[in-house]
Amino acid sequence: MFLSLPCPLKAPIGLAMENLRDALGPEAVWPRIFMDSCGKHSLNDLASGLTKPDEVPDLVVSAGLNGFLSKSFRDRFAGGDLLAPLPQDMAPALAGAGLADPRGVCRIYGVNPLVMVAVPSRMGDLPIPRSFDDLLDPAYIGRIGLCGPPETAGDSTLLLYIRLTHGIDAVADLGRAMVCDTHPSQIFRPAPGANPPPIGIMPYFFASAAPRQSDVRVIWPEGGALASPLFVMVKRTARQRLAPLVDFFLGPETAAIAGGALIPPTQAASATGLPEGASVRFIGWDVLETHDLGPLIAEAGDRFARAYYAKLEK
Repeated sequence: MFLSLPCPLKAPIGLAMENLRDALGPEAVWPRIFMDSCGKHSLNDLASGLTKPDEVPDLVVSAGLNGFLSKSFRDRFAGGDLLAPLPQDMAPALAGAGLADPRGVCRIYGVNPLVMVAVPSRMGDLPIPRSFDDLLDPAYIGRIGLCGPPETAGDSTLLLYIRLTHGIDAVADLGRAMVCDTHPSQIFRPAPGANPPPIGIMPYFFASAAPRQSDVRVIWPEGGALASPLFVMVKRTARQRLAPLVDFFLGPETAAIAGGALIPPTQAASATGLPEGASVRFIGWDVLETHDLGPLIAEAGDRFARAYYAKLEK
């Protein structure tokens, strides 16, 4: 099993998996588990280059737009008999987001929404952005905080959205706007003498966990928060042997854990916890079926980083 989880789920899912293993008893089948490590090169990055069925883990539980969703991986492994079909029913609030896999083998069990926050006391005359498209306004140059170094630009979801919607030059505009390596905690609790940006881009979980909410405005973007998918794939040969684990990730316990971490679950019977009138925006299976994500992300990341560093040199 390959396991990759966003930060808010690591501890509660890990504990729930330990409880499941204990409940199954010592005779039950339990896989060797290889866990992803934040910021480290992992199978998420290498998956698009896998060529042999034996290289694919029996069970994949992953997160984000990565090699397991790439065209090359899906063309090799998602169209034949290697992967088992998984349910594609969706919670009504997410039914219009296009999350159901047309090949039926990748189950998106939750989405990690990317939102914006503003700190009104630092905004001055700066307008509060309403959508991710607004971030391209020159008024925001150097005023937007993003977690992660420029080379990875936090979650690639935002870079891909700008690249596909506005073109590669717009990715450079975004690079000039950002202040990278800005963890959400640094926006909400800046160090003495720091000059924190007035706007931040972050997962909904971190935005909602901000202290001093009276001076923090969470902005659910017009057109929808960008959805980073959490997904499961399993080989046909392992579906029955690993049924307790597969059913755990597709079932109500994981849905409840995800919902508690403000990661809307897709299970049809679960409440998503989305704010009233809010929606999410997925990159789309049409994009995933026609583009290899690796080169697309690399191109966008390179253009973003070069614009970012050029701004610092002036």
